[in-house]
Amino acid sequence: EFIVSDGSPYLFFWDRDTLKEKRRIEVTHAARDGQRKPVRHVNELEFVGGYVMANVWYQDVILKIDPKTGHVARIYYLQDLYTNRSKKADSFNGISVLDKPNQLYVTGKWWPHMYRIELLN
Repeated sequence: EFIVSDGSPYLFFWDRDTLKEKRRIEVTHAARDGQRKPVRHVNELEFVGGYVMANVWYQDVILKIDPKTGHVARIYYLQDLYTNRSKKADSFNGISVLDKPNQLYVTGKWWPHMYRIELLN
């Protein structure tokens, strides 16, 4: 199954052979008022440890998303990762899986570095 995003609050699950949509889920987070709110601009997906990891366009975060419900299980804040950005450097936007549990490479548009991070529970 392929998991696809289009920048909307939805994740699309496609059949790997036909590329036809099998299902979709809305990505939501628990707001302060207790209601579930959609997450817009879901971008750059990886599947790690049974969860969909995604960044949100123009935010320095990684979301840990339950692929069955679309609920955000955790938010990893990465704003302190690359603080002295040049004017050319753009938003955080790259996630790559490593062969070690809970470790990822992350980067952004026009960033001069990749960072190896470990996601703590």
